Amino acid sequence: MIAKECEILLVEDNPGDVVLLREALDQLGLSVRLYVARDGSEAMDFLRHPSTSHLNAVVLDLNLPVMNGREVLAEMSADPQLRQVPVAILTTSTDEADAALQFTKERCAFFVKTADMQQFLQTVSDIHAFAKSA
Repeated sequence: MIAKECEILLVEDNPGDVVLLREALDQLGLSVRLYVARDGSEAMDFLRHPSTSHLNAVVLDLNLPVMNGREVLAEMSADPQLRQVPVAILTTSTDEADAALQFTKERCAFFVKTADMQQFLQTVSDIHAFAKSA
């Protein structure tokens, strides 16, 4: 039996971080269909589209233009369909992630961005495992 490809929505406004995550997935040999939203509003439009019910997880930066990550979490938590989607918060600060977890107590994890490539590869591997198991 062929394993189902993991489908993840990455909500990230920094193009360099998007490229870095794609390269890490490739380097790790992880099969992921990665969709990208550049801000929270774009992410909510994507999430509310009927064809996106198959997502394994959302990887969410908290510092976003237009609608920030906390606002995205609040809207997802208020929507019975979207609150079921696992969210992996990927941010630079553990304090920010702790504060954001108040919105989604279940099916939410956080990961800290790092400049160290080995640690980043481990983080991406952990996010992938979270998405596949949620």
